[in-house]
Amino acid sequence: MDDGASCVTQKSSSAPIPNKWDTTRMEIIRYKYMWTISNFSFFWNNTPGAYVDSPVFSTGSNHKIKWHLRLYPNGNYYASDYGHIALYLHLKSCDAPSIEAKCKFSIINGKREETNVKSSRYCHRFVKMIDSQRFTGLANFVRRDYVTDQANGLLPNDTLTILCEIRACRGIINILGLSISDRLKLPKTQPDDLGALLESEAFSDVSLIVGCREFKAHKAILAARSPVFLAMFRHDMKEKNENIVEIHDIDERVMREVLRFIYAERVERIQDLANDLLAAADRYSLEGLKIMCEEALCGKLTVNNAADVLAIADMYNADCLKTQVIHFLSTYCIKLCSMVHIFDRVRYNNVINSHLIADRKTKVLRSRRNSMRSQAT
Repeated sequence: MDDGASCVTQKSSSAPIPNKWDTTRMEIIRYKYMWTISNFSFFWNNTPGAYVDSPVFSTGSNHKIKWHLRLYPNGNYYASDYGHIALYLHLKSCDAPSIEAKCKFSIINGKREETNVKSSRYCHRFVKMIDSQRFTGLANFVRRDYVTDQANGLLPNDTLTILCEIRACRGIINILGLSISDRLKLPKTQPDDLGALLESEAFSDVSLIVGCREFKAHKAILAARSPVFLAMFRHDMKEKNENIVEIHDIDERVMREVLRFIYAERVERIQDLANDLLAAADRYSLEGLKIMCEEALCGKLTVNNAADVLAIADMYNADCLKTQVIHFLSTYCIKLCSMVHIFDRVRYNNVINSHLIADRKTKVLRSRRNSMRSQAT
């Protein structure tokens, strides 16, 4: 950018719609380790630079990443550290050349409260082959006289309890988004005007009854946007004659957002209601809303919810979402399954293979059906 270029903020009544939306996020391992040192006063006579190590511990279910704490009761080697307790986190072993992590140290007092909390400001890169890069910590963690002061309650029964919280960066995950420019072809309308019409209920000619809530709407708009409503109002059905549509199995909040999309081509709180909105979109053949829900669910994929999202995608014929979930499972979850207890490799493989087989069967049936139709004509 040229030095003379200016930054301009463009205001718009609607959110920008990209042609494709991908997501990149860092997978974080969070782990808390508590270390209790009994008879702590016996360490006071140690010379500066003398230390005591904690037992080795692993980060969660990943036993290949091992750590230990190192505490200097009388300070580290440098004169400026005298009078302080120094505390460090050391990387013992790792299944990768390096790992980045932040740590937070604190002391648990006699009331089981967390005190003297100090955190690392930046992520530290632990390099297992370089000794000087295998640890991080605080040379001036806490003053000795502050710890020994009984009024502070940090040494109940001559016991010091350290709490270390680790947040390690396990890896980067890229979630491929959906290309909506080709599939999402919405009719050109005046969303603001139609949205105001929905809110005002002016000239409404049909009532949608959802639970205890009544929504006033317009048959022409509902029929133009949804083939299901079109068939309902075109044929001699109860809804056409009585101008009342009773809707079951849909929450009032969800129906409100469905109508907002039909009238104004936008949805609020889609992140919270994506599952239910996807079901409603499939029920009323609202392809645009369906794509929005697939985008929202795709952006929230995690190791813990991927199998559930895959089941939802299969149930509501969300083919693009299903493709993205299978890609996510096959590409990332096998690498991460050692971090969680919910799934294992066998289950992931079974989930992926079962849906791949089902997709192949569906394609074969469609091909045979199209061939029979062409022969009949």
